[in-house]
Amino acid sequence: MDTISALIQQHQDGASSCWLQRDSAVGEPHYSLRDLAEHDGVLQSHLEGLQLAGEDGWQLAVEGLEWGEPGEVFVAALLALDSGDEARIDRLLQTVGDSAELRRPLISALGWLPWQTAEPLAIRFAESDQPFLRYAGVAAFEVLRRDPGDRLANWLDDPDPTVQARASQAVGTLARRDLLDRVESFVESGDARLAASACWTRALLLQDARAIERLLEWAQADDADAERAARPLMSILPLDRACELVNRLTSGSQRQCRLATVLSGLLGIPDSVPWLIEMMRQPEYARVAGESFARMTGLRLDQRPLEGEWPDGFEAGPNDDPDDENVEMDADENLPWPDAAVVANWWNTHGDHFQTNVRYLLGWEIANESWLRKILVLGRQRERVTAALELALAHPAEGLFEVRANGNRQKQQLDAARLPSEEYRCNHLEAGPEGDATWLQSLDAPSG
Repeated sequence: MDTISALIQQHQDGASSCWLQRDSAVGEPHYSLRDLAEHDGVLQSHLEGLQLAGEDGWQLAVEGLEWGEPGEVFVAALLALDSGDEARIDRLLQTVGDSAELRRPLISALGWLPWQTAEPLAIRFAESDQPFLRYAGVAAFEVLRRDPGDRLANWLDDPDPTVQARASQAVGTLARRDLLDRVESFVESGDARLAASACWTRALLLQDARAIERLLEWAQADDADAERAARPLMSILPLDRACELVNRLTSGSQRQCRLATVLSGLLGIPDSVPWLIEMMRQPEYARVAGESFARMTGLRLDQRPLEGEWPDGFEAGPNDDPDDENVEMDADENLPWPDAAVVANWWNTHGDHFQTNVRYLLGWEIANESWLRKILVLGRQRERVTAALELALAHPAEGLFEVRANGNRQKQQLDAARLPSEEYRCNHLEAGPEGDATWLQSLDAPSG
């Protein structure tokens, strides 16, 4: 292989690997917006390298398609869709087929493109006779936060329930309150995804009682979908009902008890701190309990003496034993181990600063829009998800900010000329909402 071919291959491998890392990073606890933007810059460099390689870059992408893996599909999709070449697009779609797994990188590629490039493709896909393409077309408008106008009402009548579900979700994401009556008919749908999306939308935009009751029902089921239903309820429900849900889950299965631990952090009231500290003493819950405590108090548990050690004998995720059937990844891999005793001592000293039955996010009351907007710029991804949801609930006509979008695009939408260093980020979060009022303006200055 000559030098140029090797370089093109590096771009191909780098782009597919970068997208896979990014796909995980947008929901990880340790990624800030700056981290995401820097990662996206590397991914964009690899993609530009392949684009500059022309046909040679495309041929490598086609070879990658043979693997049928999401990272390779994203790369080929970006190249094909950006080029507008029909033969390339047809080749891409042959591989994607109706695979739900491969539809995701296709949508991600549409979301990566500039809107002027993505819009005609999204419209074309949404008008296809193939349901998986119609789904991708609808999703493109949603992930790029572009209102499709009257088309959205038509998509709610799609014969395929998965397309209807995505359109119903888009009604909420894009704050299309004019279509809430149309979505209401889906709340009792026999299709689980369609009903869930309708309930989420009506709960978000209308705090609809019937939709909330269905979400509560799903949140208490002992299955993998319960968390998706339960998370928004911590922001939507009155405090007493949210606490009731969390308390009920604490006495359930191990999965439900873990969910209660997660929800305690999302709810953010200090009344749950003693229980969270006890959960930090149990290895299977310790790290996620630490995350919930840190989310509430703003205390960094990744620093000594607050960070503890991996417990002796505890295993999480796959291991080297060929006879062990556990292949699940460690869900808490990127969370620190809290030292429960040290955390308890800190709480005994500082707990009086927190009021009972008041919601907190990173040490400050959550009912503060300037604080939430600050977290959208300076927080980490999971905290930014909460800030975006709270702001959408406070301003139901504005829509839901997309914290998974291209990092540089987010930076522009948030009016930050540049993104802060880690030290700056931490210092200004510690200052809280009433800290330096010029924190965002200072990001407008050219970096030194």
